[in-house]
Amino acid sequence: MKFFKQNPVFSVLLTLFILLFIGGVVMNFMLQSKVEAEKKSVSTSNSQLRSALALEPAPTEANIETAEKNVQDLSNALEKQVKSTLGKKPGLISSKAPTSGTQMLFQLRAYRDEFAQVAKRTIPIATSDAEVAKMQEEGETLPSTSIPANFAFGFSRYIDSGEPPKDADVPVIYQQKEILTYILRKLFNTRPIDLVSVVRGPVELPKPAPGATTRNSTNTGPVLKADEFRIGSETARVDGAVETLSFKVVFTGYTENLRSFLKQIEEFEIPLVVRSVETVPLEASANVASASAPAAPASPFALFGDLGGAGKNDSAPVADVGPDKEPIVEENVSEFTVVLEYITVTVSQDDETNDDGEGDLS
Repeated sequence: MKFFKQNPVFSVLLTLFILLFIGGVVMNFMLQSKVEAEKKSVSTSNSQLRSALALEPAPTEANIETAEKNVQDLSNALEKQVKSTLGKKPGLISSKAPTSGTQMLFQLRAYRDEFAQVAKRTIPIATSDAEVAKMQEEGETLPSTSIPANFAFGFSRYIDSGEPPKDADVPVIYQQKEILTYILRKLFNTRPIDLVSVVRGPVELPKPAPGATTRNSTNTGPVLKADEFRIGSETARVDGAVETLSFKVVFTGYTENLRSFLKQIEEFEIPLVVRSVETVPLEASANVASASAPAAPASPFALFGDLGGAGKNDSAPVADVGPDKEPIVEENVSEFTVVLEYITVTVSQDDETNDDGEGDLS
């Protein structure tokens, strides 16, 4: 201490240098931590970039432009289909609705019984013709498309309770029943493995207020049954121009089932459009599709793996798979959820002409 007291200038400089050294060490540590964080950020960005470039298709400007063009093509195709319904009433949908709710309830029960029998007679596509023939020879029970117990095919509100709909609601409920009949026939043509659910938009219920819930016991809107739903933003409905009836079917099977179903819908025998498709793989199984299956025709719906139009037969094509033919690829059994809307154009031709400014000037 005596030395430091005798040399105050040296002591001050030494103390200053020590403090500077400590400060430098601390600064170096802080900068090193920042450098490591930046290195980690750069590494993460590079990894994300490599992952993005490895995607098929890669998110390049050219691919983005192609995707935008495909979306525009799909929008144009939908608009063309919607306009084609103007002033037309599909012959496949009967307009002879019952005159009372009691008669409607009888028809709903008959509709349920009909498709319960159809499901029982439908042999899933996973069972080949050779397997069916062998089972018939051995007297075994043939497999069938599975449906849930006490399945109401979208109308549990009336079938389960036995309460008929209100007379005022009968025309639109009858229309829903007719549209679901069309949808289910097309679906069973594809021989699905399971029919999980058939859901419809409850047109007889008032629409809930914004923010109201519809499922639980604390709801402020009407309670939906398990086979009822409210379609979201994917709807094609346009106030004052396009009215829609929404439906959702959930089934299991192979990609071939989904492709065949969507092809039949795209025939546009009635103004029915697909709004969304979700796929959830369930299990791996041998694909029954043969290598010589015909390619689907080109269409704007090729964006979705050509899940587009269908042939003119109501029967779905079944691959020729015999005992001498081995499955060519392993494919997942998947659960498919398809949301559809039946479109009715409400704007008149006169209104459309006036909007375009091309009326009759004579």
